[in-house]
Amino acid sequence: MTGMFWTRMWGQIGQSRSLRDAPRRLSATPIVALCAVMVALPGLASADVRAAPVIPGALNSVSCPAAHACWAVGQWVSPASTQAVLARWNGVTWARVSLPIPRGAKSADLFSVSCVSTTFCWAVGDYDTSSKILPYVLKWNGTAWSLAAFPRPVNTIHLAPSSVSCSSTADCWAVQVFGSPLLEHWNGTAWRMVTAAALGQPIDPQLSCVKANDCWMVGAHVDGSGTFTAHWDGSRWSVVQTPTSNLASHVLSGISCLRAACMAVGGNGARAENHPLAQRWNGSAWKITSTGTVGTHHATLNAVSCITGAKCLAVGARSGRQSPGAFSELWDGAHWHTLTTPTPSTGLNQLRGVSCVTASDCWAVGGIPGVNSGSLIEHWNGSAWSIVN
Repeated sequence: MTGMFWTRMWGQIGQSRSLRDAPRRLSATPIVALCAVMVALPGLASADVRAAPVIPGALNSVSCPAAHACWAVGQWVSPASTQAVLARWNGVTWARVSLPIPRGAKSADLFSVSCVSTTFCWAVGDYDTSSKILPYVLKWNGTAWSLAAFPRPVNTIHLAPSSVSCSSTADCWAVQVFGSPLLEHWNGTAWRMVTAAALGQPIDPQLSCVKANDCWMVGAHVDGSGTFTAHWDGSRWSVVQTPTSNLASHVLSGISCLRAACMAVGGNGARAENHPLAQRWNGSAWKITSTGTVGTHHATLNAVSCITGAKCLAVGARSGRQSPGAFSELWDGAHWHTLTTPTPSTGLNQLRGVSCVTASDCWAVGGIPGVNSGSLIEHWNGSAWSIVN
């Protein structure tokens, strides 16, 4: 079996994030008041979004630095191999884009992408040489994607960055697990390794960086004992306790920060019934925010994007017998509201990444895990979702 296992709260802790390893990884009508809380900001109307050609594979992450510019990454699993997938939104349609492949790569995945402008992005994942799993790191300069040097400890044979986040062109963080998390920092010129043994062994760490001295990382403890949260203050990484740090089977799968406020989302499968989980950082402490599906079973949140400190959009998946498929919730600054989220009739679709340009212009990506699967791309126009791919 190739690839790296990244935990998602999807059934139970231990489910793989890398979709090549195995097939895997109550809608409610929004009330009128829900529409009123969304600020009408410039963005694409639903009529402006055209249907896209089918993009193969499942998409893991999306980043939109502008209304006319988004990048999404993932992988396509065929019976013979796994291919990294890179897709681009140009303001009119989505299309798959060719990308450079490392020499000797037998298969490749991309897990995360982060853009600070239309001319600066990083994408990270891994590639398999049959004998090693190595970091697969790409840089976008506004014209082309290129392979980038990414340092790693000597004699390591299994390293795969799970997340990347940039606050500027001279400040990015990427994280991969090598016993203790191995963090890499981009200073505008090169990546350098930053060890953080004191952080323990989190699974599937995800990043959101606001500025050079303010970056957050979330995930889950490797033993399933609770959520994991850590903060970079400009000089060191340190563990930060949250209300679910010691609650078994709780996982944080995504985080979005704006200035001093952050929202982290995930799931709680303590009773073998997944429930969405959301926690908010108010500048001094993390607090649980009740999701819009209290009492609803078999749903989890994979990613979140905050437009302002008071407005966030989170996406994920609903499992079980009742309406399985894509799932989303909207934070209005005080409450979460479950949104009607369209799902294709074929397969168990889920949404794994989301990025908002404005309150009326958000993109979410995902798909159906497994061999020969197809991607799922949806657009939020401030009042409703529409399937684009």
